[in-house]
Amino acid sequence: MLNVAKKVLHSVGPLHRALSRSRGTRIHSPVAISRPTLRLGSDYGGWVVVPALLNADSVVYGVGVGEDISFDLALIERFGCRVDAFDPTPICGQWIAGQSLPEKFAFHAIGLSPEDGEIPFKKPATDGHVSFSMANGGSSSSGDDIVLCPARRFSTIARDLGHTRVDLLKMDIEGFEYGVIDDMIATGPLPTQWLIEFHHTMYGHKAQETLDAVAKIEAAGYVLFAVSNVGHEYSFVRKNAL
Repeated sequence: MLNVAKKVLHSVGPLHRALSRSRGTRIHSPVAISRPTLRLGSDYGGWVVVPALLNADSVVYGVGVGEDISFDLALIERFGCRVDAFDPTPICGQWIAGQSLPEKFAFHAIGLSPEDGEIPFKKPATDGHVSFSMANGGSSSSGDDIVLCPARRFSTIARDLGHTRVDLLKMDIEGFEYGVIDDMIATGPLPTQWLIEFHHTMYGHKAQETLDAVAKIEAAGYVLFAVSNVGHEYSFVRKNAL
């Protein structure tokens, strides 16, 4: 359902934006924007976007696939765009191999990281879970619960795919987002819409890390226009695109 904002973009102070801990892990409130928004994908894997900023020629990256590509498929169906999807973990690779995928869905078995190389990922702690996470801050590369996976910086991925712009980037990268955000802001290219799952309260990450990351993103020219009810999925758009 389209959510039509009632007022144009306006600024909100940090004290108003940071919510009480009594509301669980939802530590930010979104800002109203002048463009309609739209949620695409499943209840578990859906995200909110500004559809007016997407079309068949849009460059779209979805990083962190797991076993849910409902958002990616919805983008392809609605806008006719190509989606480059990235996930280096073996569980995802096995799942993707068993799917019937549209031509415009391109899968890359690499991850997103603040550095290029083989990066240690920690296996899911619970059987049946599919999300690999950052291993001990990304520094450990040994142990039965660790798998080395290929990962690249965002600037490297964009360069290798021949893209000088990215219209939408979805990141669900299980704790890597904090370092990736710093690297992307420093090196670019910055996407028009930036969808990020933050992992405060998970994997040892604190709420302050997300507060700091959001402040950096906003300082880079973005506005936060949607936050999920559970408080981890954030949708940003560049102010100059509105």
